[in-house]
Amino acid sequence: MEKLMARHLPDDVIAVMRSLLERLDELVEQVLENVWSGVEEYQDALDDKVELERVVHRSLEVVLGATADLRPIGPEDLADNERLGETRALQGFAAASLLQSYRAAERCLVDSFLYGAAGLDGPGCGRGIRSLTMALDQLERAAVLAHQRTEQAVALAHETTVAALLTQLASGVGVDAESLLRQAAIIDIDPDHSYVGVAVFTPGSMIGTRLPNLRRQLARRIADLQRAKVPSVTWQGLMLFLVPRNVPDERLLAVLERLASQPPLGSRLIIGVGDPSVDLIGTGQSFRHAGAAAHLGSRQGLVGEVVVYAKVALPALLAENHDTCRTMVKHRLGPLLERPELLKTIRAYLECDLAVKRTAQALGVHANTVSYRLRQIEELIGINARRVRDVADVDVAVRAMELLPPGWLDERSTPPVDGRHQSC
Repeated sequence: MEKLMARHLPDDVIAVMRSLLERLDELVEQVLENVWSGVEEYQDALDDKVELERVVHRSLEVVLGATADLRPIGPEDLADNERLGETRALQGFAAASLLQSYRAAERCLVDSFLYGAAGLDGPGCGRGIRSLTMALDQLERAAVLAHQRTEQAVALAHETTVAALLTQLASGVGVDAESLLRQAAIIDIDPDHSYVGVAVFTPGSMIGTRLPNLRRQLARRIADLQRAKVPSVTWQGLMLFLVPRNVPDERLLAVLERLASQPPLGSRLIIGVGDPSVDLIGTGQSFRHAGAAAHLGSRQGLVGEVVVYAKVALPALLAENHDTCRTMVKHRLGPLLERPELLKTIRAYLECDLAVKRTAQALGVHANTVSYRLRQIEELIGINARRVRDVADVDVAVRAMELLPPGWLDERSTPPVDGRHQSC
């Protein structure tokens, strides 16, 4: 189509094109001024007009030369504009700014052509304008497509680096400080800032694009509060967020509580929050604590809630190690596992803050019955039910038992006879 139009341009239209080519430096100056003053990104991203002037000069020369000499835009000309699109993307220019610069060039060319073609007939002017704009469109299309490809490649590289950084921190395996600092520099994260690891668990199934969309929306909501970007990744069934500590922790928790109970895309969440880190490298432990808190919240059915690791550190640690839980239960509660009424009594006794009367009310029995059972418990597992240290041990064991999966009792070995400890 472009070749056909060029071959059939009237001689007087071609003469105008060649006159414009002779005024190339003047046209370049006009376009350069319009682009520099009309597109703010150029002044922000470029130190001076020299590089932009070279690009404008080459583009106008190609467009006017092709139309004046009745030749198509060549592969080398398109390649130049592809490189321009790639460069602008790497410089951080938006595609809209790139388009705006081509539109400024088009207006200048069309105005200059109309001024030089004042004596030409309407159809001839129309064909001349179409020839100019179609040639410029070819250059623009090459630049914009290259810009889009480069942006996608940069975004993919950024996402890959974020994923590598966060998963390496969270796993704690093979963490190399120099590598982490290099990755942080690539994605523009301050390694000396304090961060909080946040882990989000989604009950039920989120498949397809819903989970990535939810992660991006959550990251945006948190970023709006912190006024900083919040890198995130999906790892081992959790969404992890690297949250910079730019606002008081209470404000962050308030936002997380709203997101847990009223998240984007529905499906209430369980959100675990780790301890704040001193710097980026220390965030690995914060991530692991946040994950443990989220998993504990999942086991306890805390849907729509925020679980802060600092408040649940002990049960969170126990929940991550069932072997430890089994050992504690067997050695602290052993004989009580065969006596349901005694096990129920010690649990109620702990929940009622060691108050015999309140325990009796909770169980619906006489206070003397509770006292009698407590004496049996003391004899069976060798504790003093009124001594804090002994009872604290039993309390931990009871909590550990509650964290074990159903059916664990059938798998356990018989508790050793000497498993109880003596009190003095």
